[in-house]
Amino acid sequence: SIVVKNNKKEAKKSCFERSVRSNTTRWFSTLEMIRRFVYYREEISELLEKVASMPLERKERFGLQKFEFRNEDWEYLSFVCGVLESFEEPASLLESYKDISASFTLPYVYDLLKDLRRREDHDMAQNNPLLERGLKEARLAILGHYPLGDVSENIPQNFGPIKNLFLATVLDPRAKLQLLVELGFSDATILQVKNHVREVFEHYRLKNSGTENEEIVTESQLEKIRFEIVGARFFCGLPETRKDRDELSIYLSQERLNAGDSVSAFYHPQNTRFPILSLMARDFLAIPAMSTPTESLFPGLSEMVSKKDNGLLLSTIRTLAILKHRGQITEGVEALFLGKSDADYAGKSGKISRPERPVYITPDYEEEVLDEFV
Repeated sequence: SIVVKNNKKEAKKSCFERSVRSNTTRWFSTLEMIRRFVYYREEISELLEKVASMPLERKERFGLQKFEFRNEDWEYLSFVCGVLESFEEPASLLESYKDISASFTLPYVYDLLKDLRRREDHDMAQNNPLLERGLKEARLAILGHYPLGDVSENIPQNFGPIKNLFLATVLDPRAKLQLLVELGFSDATILQVKNHVREVFEHYRLKNSGTENEEIVTESQLEKIRFEIVGARFFCGLPETRKDRDELSIYLSQERLNAGDSVSAFYHPQNTRFPILSLMARDFLAIPAMSTPTESLFPGLSEMVSKKDNGLLLSTIRTLAILKHRGQITEGVEALFLGKSDADYAGKSGKISRPERPVYITPDYEEEVLDEFV
């Protein structure tokens, strides 16, 4: 009743209308539970004082016990809430399907690791061995999935497993190499990233030109060749021409896009000046950072792809998944792709009614939808 009273009195200011319980299948629910508990600190303290002043008979009647919450306990809960909030923003943004997420995986993880390391050095963690141990284990677990390295723990960086995440960051015109430099990645890491980007770029360029057997030139080799060309032009009194700089070099030298600009518009086939990079972006930036958006498609697809007698082509299933995910397939259309037994059952049960006109998905339409989706 105390919480309800204060909620009505501060309805405009209050961000939580009621407390929540933790849910074992959603770790965010634990954060919400602790966050709201800390938010209602004054009300909970007042309630505990009322319980402490109650007669013993009344406590036994309502099943209440004397419980004390010290200032140290509130500080501990606030610290734990802050630790969980460090995971909240990266996890929410990386599991989103509405925007490109792969390109910001490593920047978010890098910031998260630094934040956890900073919290390990906090007095609250130093005075609580279990809390310090939990923070360290969380940091090491993240490093196990994203081996960015840790000098303090003598953990070397393993570039191989995360090289394509670095590539995705560079391909995002809102990030590029500058973001990695701003975050504080070492010069050795930046050089590795540049060489990998150059290697993949040359592979796509040769594949697109139909000459895949040619030798791939690394970034350092290309820089040496470019220096020699520009130097020769300088000593001959000739200006540097645009041909001395290839598509990748021009892209990296340009200013980054703003955070709210559209990456898909930047790489659109009709607008882009970077045809090779757009092919790379289509392959690497379309990869989701987390599997949550992909897993959410499975329940819906089970309604269209029968386990018994459905003979849809894989390309058709892929197109249907995209259209259903975007809300462009109604329940009536789903009936067109059901097997006979499933369709009969759905029709009799009244769950799905077949539409009068069929929907045809042609290869051209499929390609158009995929282009727009990517």
